[in-house]
Amino acid sequence: MKKKLQKYCLLFLISIFFTGLISCKKDADTSRIAIFNVAPTLAYSGPPPPASPTEGALPMLKVIEKGTTDTVLIYKERIAGFTYKEGYKYSLKVQVTHLVSPPADGHSENYQLIDILSKEKSN
Repeated sequence: MKKKLQKYCLLFLISIFFTGLISCKKDADTSRIAIFNVAPTLAYSGPPPPASPTEGALPMLKVIEKGTTDTVLIYKERIAGFTYKEGYKYSLKVQVTHLVSPPADGHSENYQLIDILSKEKSN
């Protein structure tokens, strides 16, 4: 009887330990490296109608992440360390950090420039 109780206690402690390990991983921000292809022209994001398209419009980068076909709009200043110049196509190596607990009025991902892989003048 005593050995059975010890066995159950040991199994209980091991399960608590592994549960703690798994839950810790979910609470941490995760990062990945991505290649962004940036279009040579900006898009503008403005308030919804009936406001005019230029009223309060924000300049945004048109980005396609390597390995996808979807164009994503990212605020021009969101990639830390990168200064965009219109008229150039860029290929960027970027660290993308997904925030588990983003600020209520903020973004769920942060972008940090690692390297400019290419910069080509667009026609």
